[in-house]
Amino acid sequence: MLGVAKALLKIKEKPNPTEIVIDWYGGMPADQTAYNQATRFIAENGLADSFRLHPPTRTIEKEFATASAVGLFSFYEGLPNVICEAMSCGKPIILSNVCDAGNLVRDGENGFLCDPESPESMAKAIQRLAAISVQERQQMGLESRKMAEALFNENDIIYRYEKILAAAALHES
Repeated sequence: MLGVAKALLKIKEKPNPTEIVIDWYGGMPADQTAYNQATRFIAENGLADSFRLHPPTRTIEKEFATASAVGLFSFYEGLPNVICEAMSCGKPIILSNVCDAGNLVRDGENGFLCDPESPESMAKAIQRLAAISVQERQQMGLESRKMAEALFNENDIIYRYEKILAAAALHES
């Protein structure tokens, strides 16, 4: 969260900055050190109107419906549900370029990849998204949806799972 707040500050410090609002949803971590550092940074740098913190929600699809894009800035991910859900909702994605991120986001096609260790890289990805037209964002969202339909097709997943189970059963014999 602190890295994203630093990225937002970098954007706001530029001449004629684009108006960007980040709505962050999530629970309170067990170790609140990083959370407290981030909230202090947000307050100290006057970012509270642009970086809004929200508790977890059970109706994230309502938030996705109003969002211009969905971002996930993690240091490590497997298959991030929030990104799969956002793709299914037809949203452009900003995603940390870690693990298998390239399988979900094709940089410039359905979103943008960034380095989670670099506020500069995150700022660049956010600015790239902000700089494109509404139509281009809609096209990115359509590409996300198309990718989601291909990647998460129920029949294909069942077929692949059955193949795995059959191979495991043969191996056990």
